[in-house]
Amino acid sequence: MRAALEAYFRGLLEALGEPHARLEWLDEAEAEAESASGERRAFALNLQGVEALRRMDVRAIDALAYLAEIAVRRRTGVAVRLRLDVNRQRARRLEELKQLALRWAEQARLENRPIELEPMEAQERKAIHEALSRVRGVRTYSKGKGPDRRVVIEPVPEASDADEALEARS
Repeated sequence: MRAALEAYFRGLLEALGEPHARLEWLDEAEAEAESASGERRAFALNLQGVEALRRMDVRAIDALAYLAEIAVRRRTGVAVRLRLDVNRQRARRLEELKQLALRWAEQARLENRPIELEPMEAQERKAIHEALSRVRGVRTYSKGKGPDRRVVIEPVPEASDADEALEARS
């Protein structure tokens, strides 16, 4: 499968006039799915040094990955999943969101009001939930459906030490 994906993207990069761009196979936990036969079916790939695609947004990158999945399935008869990044834009965005989440959490606590974020894709919402999962004084949840799904960061009263001791005895 990896060879089929590599051939697909080498052809794409050649067509874009970017034959010297690098294919960086990433070792992500979600890219470790295997079939019963041990054949890897999920991959994470970064196209590094691709100027022609550097302004692509996440939806366009996901669409490109989907087209690659279809091409590989047609060529090999095996369905694969591909998590695609271009010039590590997605990775940088997730790190940026985690830092922003901490600021938004502080704002929610200081203003004692929920902060409703803009709609975002599932992976971005997940990054925010994970970044704030251990932050005291706030909780997060998602609301909305489809492309309007968003994260809400809500302040919660912190339990006093006496409340925590009482809970521990129960």
